Amino acid sequence: MVHHTPPRFQAAAFNCPLCGAYSKQIWLNMQRHYPTRAMIDGKELRIAQCTSCNKMTFWLDGRMLPPDSGSVPFRNPDQPDELKQD
Repeated sequence: MVHHTPPRFQAAAFNCPLCGAYSKQIWLNMQRHYPTRAMIDGKELRIAQCTSCNKMTFWLDGRMLPPDSGSVPFRNPDQPDELKQD
């Protein structure tokens, strides 16, 4: 079984939700670079950049904003009903 490390706020590395690779994440502090754009409705915006694909995930107040696309495959329609609920 392949090990999967889900994204976690400020983690040094995890499986990128955009490319699927387990890779180091470079965390960018928006407050330091763009102080007027670092807050949304009083919540801090942070960015993690994947060192494998160089794409970015956006985090608001410690929670990842869902990407438009990802590397997780769709559920197989032939999957047994008891597994579809997971």
